[in-house]
Amino acid sequence: MMSTQLNTAKILLMKSIKSYLSESKVLLILVILFSVVTNVVWHIVNNAPPTWDSAGHLGLSFLFADTLPELLFGEVSFTNFLRISNYYPPLVQLLGGFSILIFGRHYFSAIFIGTVFLAISIFYLYKIVMMHYQDEKLAALTVFIYALFPHVWEQSRQFHLDVPLVALILAAYYYLVQSDSLKNKKNSLLFFIFFVLAQLTKWYGFVYLVVPFAYEVIGRAIKEKDLFNKERLTNVFQGAFLIIFLAIPWYVANYSNIVNIVSITSQGEVGDPENVLSLESLFHYLKLIMSHQITFVSVLLLFFSIYMFAKRQMPHRKYIFNLLIVPYFVFSLIQNKDLRYVLPLTPIFAFYISYTLLRFEMKYKANTILKYLYPTYLMGLLLFLSFNQFKMLPDNLKPIAYIIGGPYYHGWYYEPYVYAANIQDWKNNQIIKEIEQMAQAEPLIQDHYKVLELSDNRYYSLASFEMFRRQNGFEEMEIVVPYFQFEPFAPDELQDYLRDIHFALVPANPGPSGLRNIAVLNQLATYFKSDLNNDFSLVTVYNMPDGNVLSLYKRANFLGYANPNIREDSLRIGVGNILFLDRTKTEGLPFKVFLYDGTGQETVIDVVGGGSQRRIALDNIKKFRIDLPLEQQDVRDLRGWTFEEGIFNVDPDYSQVIIDSGNEYIYDNYQITPRAKYFTFNFRPRSLVRFTEDGIRISLEPVGVQEGQKVFVAYATEGWQWNNIWLEGENREITIPTSGLLQLEVSQRNQLIVGFPTTWGFFPCYDGRAVCYYPLVEGL
Repeated sequence: MMSTQLNTAKILLMKSIKSYLSESKVLLILVILFSVVTNVVWHIVNNAPPTWDSAGHLGLSFLFADTLPELLFGEVSFTNFLRISNYYPPLVQLLGGFSILIFGRHYFSAIFIGTVFLAISIFYLYKIVMMHYQDEKLAALTVFIYALFPHVWEQSRQFHLDVPLVALILAAYYYLVQSDSLKNKKNSLLFFIFFVLAQLTKWYGFVYLVVPFAYEVIGRAIKEKDLFNKERLTNVFQGAFLIIFLAIPWYVANYSNIVNIVSITSQGEVGDPENVLSLESLFHYLKLIMSHQITFVSVLLLFFSIYMFAKRQMPHRKYIFNLLIVPYFVFSLIQNKDLRYVLPLTPIFAFYISYTLLRFEMKYKANTILKYLYPTYLMGLLLFLSFNQFKMLPDNLKPIAYIIGGPYYHGWYYEPYVYAANIQDWKNNQIIKEIEQMAQAEPLIQDHYKVLELSDNRYYSLASFEMFRRQNGFEEMEIVVPYFQFEPFAPDELQDYLRDIHFALVPANPGPSGLRNIAVLNQLATYFKSDLNNDFSLVTVYNMPDGNVLSLYKRANFLGYANPNIREDSLRIGVGNILFLDRTKTEGLPFKVFLYDGTGQETVIDVVGGGSQRRIALDNIKKFRIDLPLEQQDVRDLRGWTFEEGIFNVDPDYSQVIIDSGNEYIYDNYQITPRAKYFTFNFRPRSLVRFTEDGIRISLEPVGVQEGQKVFVAYATEGWQWNNIWLEGENREITIPTSGLLQLEVSQRNQLIVGFPTTWGFFPCYDGRAVCYYPLVEGL
């Protein structure tokens, strides 16, 4: 009995599902699933980082992910939160931030948002066609063609704002029509919600809703003579409330920045027509639509469809045509042109073509053939353009370029890979991590450092490097580029621009010739490779998959680097075995040093009066701080200690490093490094400074003799009596007694330092030209 009831229930359920899921609805589900699956496969195959705008938006998503908790706990104001994305409206980036918070700190966590919005756009496009024509086959074929347009599926794989905008415009349009000229409360509310979301995605979203609003609201209200209908006015008031409180705050908070940037970005780039009133400007988007959005074959079908609509006097023909032509003209009148601006027209293109294939009779039953052949053509293009790995089409495949772009085939012939998954490693994450490691290993870099990035190429640009910086949480790193510098620097301007740069990524080819700032990028790239560059040394090079070469430069001598954030009257600080304080610039300013041992016991040392130097023992000290502003603490050497937020902390592993090094240090490249941490093999010192029972022995080593070098030695004894000697030729060695010795200076940039006890400190001095040795002496 129970089994029979279960079988009956199953039969009823299957009948219910079958009655609901018509063939066309099944096709709708399959279109969505196909789009999702192909996008997932593409992302799995693709190894290249997000490009340009996509990387920039993802970088903002990481920033939102970091800031959202701070907003919840009141650590950041709502106004500052709104200014995180100060040019692009923040909806998609904010959704990306939520995704990163939920699924993990990797851009992959957010990259599928475009796919989700593609599915939403397919769903609403289906509902719109059904709403107007009650034809499931027409609706199904329309969404199928729309989802297979190359630019649609390509954009859905990027973290761009355009497919989300299409989805939100379609949803807003659907509920606008359903609102009965804004008299239906529920659908009017939904229209305004999606309109607000569209405006929080891209500022020009409203352009695509002007014609629908004019037809569905203003036109109908005038025709029905109920312009001041009570329900409509109430719903409009509620919608205005949503706009004012949800969309307007972001625009108000960022108004000045938007205006400033738009004044620059609205200008045309290379390839854009100079005269917006010319025929060239009028047909420019048509050329782009034909070549890279829906293909040449699709444009031919589109023209034929528009012609058939006009010839057959089809219902709504003027309305549909105005939905297409008004936004087209609006964006043609803007000098800066981008194919993504007209992506919301693709659902209209798809409808025109599908209607023609299904409802217009052609000679020789061509529409019946095209009904199957055309979607197959689009499907084949999706697979080929998504996964081909050609750097240039071979001649036997050149016809494919003609089939895609028609008269504008050149782009696909020479660059058939632009929509394809890229399987090569572009090293962005590796480069960012290696720069961070170098910065952490540099004792004179504290808290904040700048990386100048001069490449603006497809897979490695400021945006992609910045995205990986935020993904890794490297908050101390700041990546800069002269983005708004369009004219080359004057010589003094160039030096001023570089004075606070720590690292530089310099490409052989900075980027496309049409970049607004290409002249400056080329100028800086040339400078780093020239004899004029005396401040930066080449560290390593990265051979990029496109044949370009990225050279990483690092400031050669941090000892001579004048940090612009440090005041002129700063205290120069060296930390090693001892704490060395040079008060020359502080003009006798008194301050305190707070020392803390392992138990937390505090010892306070008042530094007041006396000479320009102060030397303080650090035995058994775990941390200390100096009672001066951070901008007055000029840390010039830091060995075995870290410095963060004004606190010096001992490195607990450093003592073992000294043991492993046999208490030997190497001075090279302006740094003193324990031998165990020095990774250059076969180091051969020019000079040796060894602490012995008889005193400090300084010798010119055989390599130094062979190279004809000499060493200048200066030392001060009690009463600051200075003596000096040159080690050269036969006079290659000297031993200086330690009794009464106050200071020793060895002027040689390549030294081996051996055997000094913890009561001695030694630090680079004279901008790295020498090493100064200081015994722990009180009362200086």
